[in-house]
Amino acid sequence: MVDGDRVMLLRRSIDPWRGHWDIPGGFCDGAELPEDAVVRELREETGLEVQVIALLGMWLDTYSLAGTSFDTLNSYYLLDAGPAPRPRLDRSENSEVGWFTADAVPADIAFPGHQPSVVAAWQALGSSR
Repeated sequence: MVDGDRVMLLRRSIDPWRGHWDIPGGFCDGAELPEDAVVRELREETGLEVQVIALLGMWLDTYSLAGTSFDTLNSYYLLDAGPAPRPRLDRSENSEVGWFTADAVPADIAFPGHQPSVVAAWQALGSSR
């Protein structure tokens, strides 16, 4: 979720990567389209109603939890929540909302197998304008 020159990250309160900053999202339900899943997940995690603007990209990773792991294809989108989005957290999954400029994204980001590349792709968008 981007607002102007800032990106919204959530601090995870669940495993894996508890305590790390995370790009909001989740898994598709059944045959749900990824674009629909991101809208649903943002509503569930933050209460925000968003619109998909564009696909940022897709990254491969491995999701591991409690001794089980599986490969994932992770789709990331640029979203619009209208003026001055005010998220409301679902505290069962996340403990904090943070808004970060491209030069202030925290180092303790979740899913380091791919999310740093996602952040770098978002940062590159700002420098190409």
